[in-house]
Amino acid sequence: MIEAELTKISETTDRAIELIEKGSFARARKLVYPLRHSFCITESQRAITLIEAIVLVRRNKKTRARELIYRQNYPAWGCPDLKAVLRLCNPASDEQTRLHKITIKGGRATFGAFTQFSDEHYCQFRVLANSPSEAMEYISRLCQFANPTGVEIISHGSEAAPAEQKHRGILYNSPFSLIAEPEQDLATH
Repeated sequence: MIEAELTKISETTDRAIELIEKGSFARARKLVYPLRHSFCITESQRAITLIEAIVLVRRNKKTRARELIYRQNYPAWGCPDLKAVLRLCNPASDEQTRLHKITIKGGRATFGAFTQFSDEHYCQFRVLANSPSEAMEYISRLCQFANPTGVEIISHGSEAAPAEQKHRGILYNSPFSLIAEPEQDLATH
């Protein structure tokens, strides 16, 4: 039953993206509207947010798209597609852009009105940015820390940005964990 619902959400999202590519924004929005009643709340919210954000970007309303994604930060957390749309709303990459690998601890990340992670949780990020401080800005916007002064950078490294990435922002984030994950090769994410 759950698998069938997830398949329906995925197929509906794909059809809506096809409609957007054809310029049928209203039809795409109308197609995903019934997903609001799905019992797979997180996945349906991701799909709805994704379609709305893509429509806003296509209409050159990048500020509104960015605000929508940050307002819906929980669906964006585990969705590479939403992070890709979010990057489209950010400045373009340039010769100073690097791929930053940052592991943080603490800060009490919030999703919606709820603090989800304590000061003892760890998380890894891969962020395209022109400086470590800019990378932390992108991380802070997504995490919406309840205790921003409690964020501790456990490790940081950087390398050349992948040429195919045209905009700055978060490429990847691990789930928050009470155990610091071992360092991973940047090329794997």
